[in-house]
Amino acid sequence: MRTETPTDELTAIEGRCAGTDAERRAAVALRDRLDGPERPAEIQPIRIHPRFGLANALHAVLAVVGSVLAVSAPAPGAALVLVALVLTFLDGFGYLHAVRRLLGTRASQNVESREQSDKPGVLVIAAGYDSPRESGALALATRLLRDPYLAMVLSMLVLLACCALRVAGIDSTAVTVVQFVPTVLLILLTPALVDVELSGAGPDPAGAAAATTAVRLAGELSGRLDHFAVWVVLTGANQPSAAGMRAWLRRHKGELERERTAVIAIGPVGDGPVHHSRREGAILPQRSHTDLTRLSREVAEDAGDEAGGQSYVARESTNAARAMARRLPAVTVATSGGAPGDDRDIERLTSFARELAERLDAEVGPSLPPRA
Repeated sequence: MRTETPTDELTAIEGRCAGTDAERRAAVALRDRLDGPERPAEIQPIRIHPRFGLANALHAVLAVVGSVLAVSAPAPGAALVLVALVLTFLDGFGYLHAVRRLLGTRASQNVESREQSDKPGVLVIAAGYDSPRESGALALATRLLRDPYLAMVLSMLVLLACCALRVAGIDSTAVTVVQFVPTVLLILLTPALVDVELSGAGPDPAGAAAATTAVRLAGELSGRLDHFAVWVVLTGANQPSAAGMRAWLRRHKGELERERTAVIAIGPVGDGPVHHSRREGAILPQRSHTDLTRLSREVAEDAGDEAGGQSYVARESTNAARAMARRLPAVTVATSGGAPGDDRDIERLTSFARELAERLDAEVGPSLPPRA
Protein backbone atom coordinates (compact mmCIF):
# COMPACT_ATOMS: atom_id res chain seq x y z
CA MET A 1 0.00 0.00 0.00
CA ARG A 2 1.31 3.44 -0.97
CA THR A 3 1.95 5.87 1.86
CA GLU A 4 3.60 8.62 -0.23
CA THR A 5 1.42 11.43 -1.54
CA PRO A 6 1.80 12.49 -5.18
CA THR A 7 3.54 15.62 -3.91
CA ASP A 8 6.17 13.57 -2.06
CA GLU A 9 6.59 11.30 -5.06
CA LEU A 10 7.07 14.19 -7.50
CA THR A 11 9.41 16.25 -5.34
CA ALA A 12 11.56 13.14 -4.89
CA ILE A 13 12.06 13.06 -8.68
CA GLU A 14 14.81 15.64 -9.09
CA GLY A 15 15.31 17.75 -12.18
CA ARG A 16 11.99 17.07 -13.88
CA CYS A 17 12.47 19.77 -16.51
CA ALA A 18 10.60 19.57 -19.78
CA GLY A 19 11.92 16.85 -22.06
CA THR A 20 14.02 15.04 -19.44
CA ASP A 21 13.97 11.44 -18.25
CA ALA A 22 12.95 12.73 -14.82
CA GLU A 23 9.86 14.33 -16.34
CA ARG A 24 8.97 11.00 -17.99
CA ARG A 25 9.28 9.18 -14.65
CA ALA A 26 6.99 11.75 -13.07
CA ALA A 27 4.42 11.18 -15.84
CA VAL A 28 4.46 7.41 -15.22
CA ALA A 29 3.97 7.94 -11.49
CA LEU A 30 0.98 10.23 -12.08
CA ARG A 31 -0.57 7.89 -14.62
CA ASP A 32 -0.41 5.07 -12.08
CA ARG A 33 -2.08 7.32 -9.50
CA LEU A 34 -4.97 8.19 -11.82
CA ASP A 35 -5.52 4.88 -13.58
CA GLY A 36 -8.60 2.89 -12.60
CA PRO A 37 -11.52 0.94 -14.06
CA GLU A 38 -13.85 3.96 -14.15
CA ARG A 39 -11.13 6.46 -15.06
CA PRO A 40 -8.43 4.91 -17.25
CA ALA A 41 -5.30 7.02 -17.62
CA GLU A 42 -2.80 7.13 -20.44
CA ILE A 43 0.41 8.86 -21.38
CA GLN A 44 0.27 10.86 -24.61
CA PRO A 45 3.68 11.59 -26.19
CA ILE A 46 4.29 15.07 -27.61
CA ARG A 47 7.17 16.89 -29.31
CA ILE A 48 8.34 20.18 -27.83
CA HIS A 49 10.90 22.92 -28.43
CA PRO A 50 12.07 23.78 -24.90
CA ARG A 51 14.93 26.25 -25.53
CA PHE A 52 12.88 29.35 -24.81
CA GLY A 53 15.65 31.14 -22.91
CA LEU A 54 18.24 30.80 -25.66
CA ALA A 55 15.67 31.58 -28.36
CA ASN A 56 14.63 34.82 -26.69
CA ALA A 57 18.26 35.72 -26.03
CA LEU A 58 18.86 35.45 -29.78
CA HIS A 59 15.79 37.62 -30.41
CA ALA A 60 17.27 40.25 -28.08
CA VAL A 61 20.69 40.07 -29.74
CA LEU A 62 19.09 40.48 -33.17
CA ALA A 63 17.28 43.61 -31.99
CA VAL A 64 20.48 45.05 -30.48
CA VAL A 65 22.38 44.44 -33.73
CA GLY A 66 19.55 46.15 -35.62
CA SER A 67 19.66 49.11 -33.24
CA VAL A 68 23.41 49.56 -33.69
CA LEU A 69 23.18 49.10 -37.46
CA ALA A 70 20.37 51.66 -37.74
CA VAL A 71 22.78 54.46 -36.79
CA SER A 72 24.63 54.08 -40.09
CA ALA A 73 22.09 52.12 -42.17
CA PRO A 74 18.57 52.91 -40.90
CA ALA A 75 16.56 50.70 -43.27
CA PRO A 76 18.48 47.42 -42.72
CA GLY A 77 18.62 48.14 -38.98
CA ALA A 78 14.88 48.72 -38.85
CA ALA A 79 14.32 45.46 -40.74
CA LEU A 80 16.35 43.48 -38.18
CA VAL A 81 14.48 45.05 -35.25
CA LEU A 82 11.14 44.31 -36.94
CA VAL A 83 12.11 40.65 -37.45
CA ALA A 84 13.19 40.38 -33.79
CA LEU A 85 9.93 41.95 -32.63
CA VAL A 86 7.77 39.61 -34.72
CA LEU A 87 9.71 36.52 -33.61
CA THR A 88 9.46 37.53 -29.94
CA PHE A 89 5.75 38.27 -30.22
CA LEU A 90 4.95 35.00 -31.99
CA ASP A 91 7.05 32.98 -29.54
CA GLY A 92 5.51 34.66 -26.49
CA PHE A 93 1.97 33.99 -27.66
CA GLY A 94 2.84 30.45 -28.72
CA TYR A 95 1.81 30.94 -32.34
CA LEU A 96 5.19 30.05 -33.82
CA HIS A 97 8.43 28.90 -32.17
CA ALA A 98 10.59 29.64 -35.20
CA VAL A 99 13.99 30.03 -33.51
CA ARG A 100 13.23 27.34 -30.92
CA ARG A 101 12.72 24.84 -33.74
CA LEU A 102 16.28 25.51 -34.91
CA LEU A 103 17.60 24.81 -31.41
CA GLY A 104 16.31 21.25 -31.15
CA THR A 105 13.23 19.15 -30.47
CA ARG A 106 12.65 16.98 -27.41
CA ALA A 107 10.09 14.39 -26.38
CA SER A 108 7.66 15.14 -23.58
CA GLN A 109 4.27 13.79 -22.58
CA ASN A 110 0.88 14.61 -21.11
CA VAL A 111 -1.09 12.38 -18.75
CA GLU A 112 -4.79 12.19 -19.58
CA SER A 113 -7.63 10.53 -17.67
CA ARG A 114 -11.27 10.77 -18.74
CA GLU A 115 -14.44 9.95 -16.90
CA GLN A 116 -16.28 7.46 -19.08
CA SER A 117 -19.60 9.21 -19.62
CA ASP A 118 -22.00 10.55 -22.25
CA LYS A 119 -22.82 13.70 -20.29
CA PRO A 120 -23.35 16.76 -22.49
CA GLY A 121 -20.48 18.85 -21.07
CA VAL A 122 -16.78 18.38 -20.43
CA LEU A 123 -14.97 19.86 -17.43
CA VAL A 124 -11.21 19.79 -17.90
CA ILE A 125 -9.07 19.84 -14.75
CA ALA A 126 -5.55 20.84 -15.80
CA ALA A 127 -2.26 21.08 -13.92
CA GLY A 128 1.40 20.96 -14.85
CA TYR A 129 3.82 18.54 -13.25
CA ASP A 130 7.27 19.49 -14.58
CA SER A 131 9.68 21.84 -12.79
CA PRO A 132 10.93 25.21 -14.06
CA ARG A 133 14.60 25.92 -14.38
CA GLU A 134 15.71 27.98 -11.39
CA SER A 135 17.53 30.90 -12.97
CA GLY A 136 18.64 33.46 -10.40
CA ALA A 137 19.37 36.04 -13.10
CA LEU A 138 15.90 35.75 -14.65
CA ALA A 139 14.30 35.82 -11.19
CA LEU A 140 16.12 39.11 -10.50
CA ALA A 141 15.01 40.51 -13.87
CA THR A 142 11.42 39.51 -13.05
CA ARG A 143 11.55 41.27 -9.68
CA LEU A 144 12.90 44.44 -11.30
CA LEU A 145 10.79 44.47 -14.47
CA ARG A 146 7.76 42.41 -13.34
CA ASP A 147 7.41 40.94 -16.85
CA PRO A 148 10.72 40.59 -18.73
CA TYR A 149 9.03 39.37 -21.92
CA LEU A 150 6.71 42.37 -22.05
CA ALA A 151 9.75 44.56 -21.38
CA MET A 152 11.47 42.94 -24.38
CA VAL A 153 8.51 43.60 -26.67
CA LEU A 154 8.13 47.21 -25.51
CA SER A 155 11.88 47.79 -25.91
CA MET A 156 11.75 46.48 -29.46
CA LEU A 157 8.73 48.65 -30.25
CA VAL A 158 10.63 51.74 -29.05
CA LEU A 159 13.66 50.71 -31.09
CA LEU A 160 11.50 50.19 -34.16
CA ALA A 161 10.00 53.66 -33.73
CA CYS A 162 13.48 55.19 -33.45
CA CYS A 163 14.65 53.29 -36.52
CA ALA A 164 11.59 54.51 -38.43
CA LEU A 165 12.47 58.10 -37.52
CA ARG A 166 16.00 57.55 -38.81
CA VAL A 167 14.65 56.09 -42.05
CA ALA A 168 12.54 59.25 -42.39
CA GLY A 169 15.70 61.36 -42.04
CA ILE A 170 15.19 62.44 -38.42
CA ASP A 171 18.55 61.81 -36.77
CA SER A 172 18.62 63.97 -33.66
CA THR A 173 20.27 63.68 -30.27
CA ALA A 174 16.87 63.00 -28.71
CA VAL A 175 16.35 59.99 -30.98
CA THR A 176 19.79 58.67 -30.04
CA VAL A 177 19.09 59.03 -26.31
CA VAL A 178 15.69 57.35 -26.54
CA GLN A 179 17.16 54.54 -28.65
CA PHE A 180 20.00 54.00 -26.19
CA VAL A 181 17.78 53.05 -23.22
CA PRO A 182 15.94 50.00 -24.70
CA THR A 183 19.17 48.88 -26.39
CA VAL A 184 20.93 48.72 -23.02
CA LEU A 185 17.93 46.97 -21.45
CA LEU A 186 18.01 44.24 -24.11
CA ILE A 187 21.77 43.84 -23.63
CA LEU A 188 21.23 43.36 -19.89
CA LEU A 189 18.38 40.88 -20.42
CA THR A 190 20.39 38.67 -22.77
CA PRO A 191 22.64 36.99 -20.13
CA ALA A 192 19.59 36.47 -17.87
CA LEU A 193 17.86 34.57 -20.67
CA VAL A 194 20.96 32.53 -21.43
CA ASP A 195 21.23 31.70 -17.72
CA VAL A 196 17.90 29.88 -17.96
CA GLU A 197 19.51 27.27 -20.22
CA LEU A 198 22.43 26.86 -17.82
CA SER A 199 20.25 26.40 -14.74
CA GLY A 200 18.84 23.20 -13.30
CA ALA A 201 15.42 22.48 -11.84
CA GLY A 202 14.57 22.37 -8.16
CA PRO A 203 11.98 20.13 -6.48
CA ASP A 204 9.20 22.73 -7.07
CA PRO A 205 6.91 21.57 -4.24
CA ALA A 206 4.29 24.24 -5.12
CA GLY A 207 3.99 22.83 -8.64
CA ALA A 208 3.99 19.24 -7.39
CA ALA A 209 1.17 20.14 -5.01
CA ALA A 210 -0.83 21.50 -7.96
CA ALA A 211 -0.64 18.10 -9.65
CA THR A 212 -1.63 16.47 -6.35
CA THR A 213 -4.65 18.78 -6.15
CA ALA A 214 -5.72 17.81 -9.67
CA VAL A 215 -5.42 14.10 -8.87
CA ARG A 216 -7.40 14.50 -5.65
CA LEU A 217 -10.03 16.64 -7.36
CA ALA A 218 -10.47 14.03 -10.09
CA GLY A 219 -11.25 11.40 -7.47
CA GLU A 220 -13.73 13.61 -5.65
CA LEU A 221 -15.59 14.78 -8.76
CA SER A 222 -15.79 11.49 -10.64
CA GLY A 223 -19.47 10.62 -11.13
CA ARG A 224 -20.51 13.52 -8.91
CA LEU A 225 -21.50 16.08 -11.57
CA ASP A 226 -24.80 15.69 -13.37
CA HIS A 227 -23.99 17.48 -16.61
CA PHE A 228 -20.18 17.47 -17.01
CA ALA A 229 -17.83 14.56 -17.58
CA VAL A 230 -14.57 15.26 -15.76
CA TRP A 231 -11.38 15.01 -17.80
CA VAL A 232 -7.99 15.44 -16.17
CA VAL A 233 -4.90 16.48 -18.09
CA LEU A 234 -1.54 16.72 -16.31
CA THR A 235 0.68 18.60 -18.70
CA GLY A 236 4.34 18.12 -19.38
CA ALA A 237 6.48 21.00 -20.64
CA ASN A 238 4.28 23.34 -18.63
CA GLN A 239 7.18 25.59 -17.67
CA PRO A 240 7.42 28.24 -18.92
CA SER A 241 5.14 28.31 -21.97
CA ALA A 242 2.50 25.62 -21.32
CA ALA A 243 3.65 23.67 -24.37
CA GLY A 244 2.01 20.49 -23.10
CA MET A 245 -1.41 22.13 -22.90
CA ARG A 246 -0.92 23.67 -26.33
CA ALA A 247 -0.22 20.22 -27.80
CA TRP A 248 -3.13 18.62 -25.93
CA LEU A 249 -5.61 21.23 -27.14
CA ARG A 250 -4.41 20.84 -30.70
CA ARG A 251 -4.82 17.08 -30.46
CA HIS A 252 -8.38 17.29 -29.11
CA LYS A 253 -9.64 20.41 -30.89
CA GLY A 254 -12.38 18.40 -32.62
CA GLU A 255 -13.72 17.11 -29.29
CA LEU A 256 -13.76 20.32 -27.25
CA GLU A 257 -16.73 22.49 -28.20
CA ARG A 258 -16.72 25.97 -26.72
CA GLU A 259 -20.39 25.74 -25.69
CA ARG A 260 -19.88 22.45 -23.85
CA THR A 261 -16.38 22.79 -22.33
CA ALA A 262 -14.96 24.53 -19.27
CA VAL A 263 -11.38 24.47 -17.98
CA ILE A 264 -10.36 24.81 -14.34
CA ALA A 265 -6.58 25.01 -14.17
CA ILE A 266 -4.81 24.37 -10.89
CA GLY A 267 -2.01 26.81 -10.18
CA PRO A 268 0.85 26.67 -7.65
CA VAL A 269 -0.06 25.78 -4.08
CA GLY A 270 1.32 28.05 -1.38
CA ASP A 271 0.48 28.67 2.27
CA GLY A 272 -1.76 31.68 1.62
CA PRO A 273 -5.41 32.20 0.65
CA VAL A 274 -7.06 30.76 -2.44
CA HIS A 275 -7.07 33.20 -5.36
CA HIS A 276 -8.40 33.01 -8.89
CA SER A 277 -7.12 34.59 -12.08
CA ARG A 278 -8.72 37.57 -13.77
CA ARG A 279 -6.20 37.75 -16.61
CA GLU A 280 -3.60 35.28 -17.86
CA GLY A 281 -1.00 35.06 -20.59
CA ALA A 282 2.38 36.30 -21.70
CA ILE A 283 2.89 39.84 -23.03
CA LEU A 284 -0.83 40.74 -23.30
CA PRO A 285 -2.80 38.75 -20.68
CA GLN A 286 -6.31 37.69 -21.70
CA ARG A 287 -9.37 38.05 -19.51
CA SER A 288 -10.44 34.91 -17.64
CA HIS A 289 -13.98 33.69 -18.31
CA THR A 290 -16.58 35.97 -16.73
CA ASP A 291 -18.85 33.26 -15.32
CA LEU A 292 -15.96 31.26 -13.89
CA THR A 293 -14.46 34.30 -12.15
CA ARG A 294 -17.89 35.27 -10.81
CA LEU A 295 -18.49 31.78 -9.44
CA SER A 296 -15.01 31.80 -7.89
CA ARG A 297 -15.81 35.03 -6.05
CA GLU A 298 -19.13 33.61 -4.87
CA VAL A 299 -17.50 30.45 -3.54
CA ALA A 300 -15.09 32.56 -1.49
CA GLU A 301 -17.80 34.94 -0.27
CA ASP A 302 -20.11 32.13 0.83
CA ALA A 303 -17.21 30.56 2.72
CA GLY A 304 -16.57 33.88 4.48
CA ASP A 305 -13.10 34.11 2.94
CA GLU A 306 -12.66 37.70 1.74
CA ALA A 307 -9.02 37.12 0.81
CA GLY A 308 -10.03 34.06 -1.19
CA GLY A 309 -12.26 36.22 -3.37
CA GLN A 310 -9.32 38.24 -4.65
CA SER A 311 -8.11 37.83 -8.19
CA TYR A 312 -4.67 38.11 -9.75
CA VAL A 313 -2.98 38.54 -13.12
CA ALA A 314 -0.72 35.70 -14.32
CA ARG A 315 1.79 37.32 -16.68
CA GLU A 316 2.91 34.09 -18.26
CA SER A 317 1.65 31.36 -20.54
CA THR A 318 -0.48 29.04 -18.44
CA ASN A 319 -2.76 26.09 -19.08
CA ALA A 320 -5.79 28.36 -18.75
CA ALA A 321 -4.27 30.98 -21.05
CA ARG A 322 -3.72 28.30 -23.71
CA ALA A 323 -7.35 27.26 -23.37
CA MET A 324 -8.53 30.87 -23.63
CA ALA A 325 -6.49 31.27 -26.82
CA ARG A 326 -8.65 28.43 -28.20
CA ARG A 327 -11.75 30.38 -27.08
CA LEU A 328 -12.56 27.92 -24.31
CA PRO A 329 -13.95 29.20 -20.97
CA ALA A 330 -11.12 28.93 -18.44
CA VAL A 331 -9.86 30.16 -15.09
CA THR A 332 -6.96 29.29 -12.80
CA VAL A 333 -7.36 28.74 -9.06
CA ALA A 334 -4.28 28.71 -6.84
CA THR A 335 -3.12 29.49 -3.33
CA SER A 336 -0.70 32.33 -2.84
CA GLY A 337 1.94 32.51 -0.16
CA GLY A 338 5.64 32.73 0.40
CA ALA A 339 6.09 29.08 1.37
CA PRO A 340 5.02 25.92 -0.48
CA GLY A 341 1.68 24.55 0.64
CA ASP A 342 1.27 21.45 2.75
CA ASP A 343 -1.55 18.91 2.73
CA ARG A 344 -3.94 21.31 4.47
CA ASP A 345 -3.37 23.89 1.74
CA ILE A 346 -3.92 21.23 -0.92
CA GLU A 347 -7.19 20.29 0.76
CA ARG A 348 -8.32 23.95 0.90
CA LEU A 349 -7.65 24.38 -2.81
CA THR A 350 -9.28 21.05 -3.63
CA SER A 351 -12.38 22.03 -1.66
CA PHE A 352 -12.54 25.41 -3.40
CA ALA A 353 -12.18 23.91 -6.88
CA ARG A 354 -14.73 21.19 -6.08
CA GLU A 355 -17.29 23.77 -4.99
CA LEU A 356 -16.56 25.82 -8.11
CA ALA A 357 -17.14 22.77 -10.31
CA GLU A 358 -20.39 21.90 -8.53
CA ARG A 359 -21.74 25.42 -8.92
CA LEU A 360 -20.80 25.42 -12.58
CA ASP A 361 -22.64 22.14 -12.97
CA ALA A 362 -25.73 23.47 -11.20
CA GLU A 363 -25.90 26.83 -12.99
CA VAL A 364 -24.64 26.10 -16.49
CA GLY A 365 -25.16 22.36 -16.79
CA PRO A 366 -28.95 22.34 -17.23
CA SER A 367 -28.68 24.65 -20.27
CA LEU A 368 -26.28 22.36 -22.15
CA PRO A 369 -27.89 20.69 -25.18
CA PRO A 370 -27.86 16.89 -25.10
CA ARG A 371 -25.33 15.13 -27.28
CA ALA A 372 -26.64 13.69 -30.52
